[in-house]
Amino acid sequence: MGKVGGHYGINRYFEFRTLITPNIIKACYFFGAFIITALSIFLILSPEEGKGITYGILILVFGNILWRVMCEVIILLFSLHDVAVSIEARGKLM
Repeated sequence: MGKVGGHYGINRYFEFRTLITPNIIKACYFFGAFIITALSIFLILSPEEGKGITYGILILVFGNILWRVMCEVIILLFSLHDVAVSIEARGKLM
């Protein structure tokens, strides 16, 4: 592993300079979007008349949008950490 900011990769991991949670959140997003989409398709195709189709379409659209926004907010918090670490690293170079 290359030297980054004065630390080797494994040291950055154990010092919590490199975070793994954003990758986990991205995987959870795809899993959750799949579940939301599958549930909505199930509701749309269910034998119940009217309500199933309406709820299915609402969940398909708004459920996926809400899920995406929630995951983006979590990723944003971790991005702020990355920015703070890079500012700290630049400060050490001066």
